[in-house]
Amino acid sequence: MPAVRVSMLPGRSAEQKAKLVEKILEGFAEIGVSADAVTTVFEEVDAGDWYVADESIADKRKKSGS
Repeated sequence: MPAVRVSMLPGRSAEQKAKLVEKILEGFAEIGVSADAVTTVFEEVDAGDWYVADESIADKRKKSGS
């Protein structure tokens, strides 16, 4: 029973998440795993809690102005 955890920044709609789940299920179907066996969990992580090297994404965004 595969479990997929998707960690991402907040802001995706329910429709976008459902579309991603559809693609994940298609991938597993290609290797013979039924959709009933797949669990997908979305974990939304605040940009201030997500670091790349020694800098948070929030700080990177402040520097770049986005």
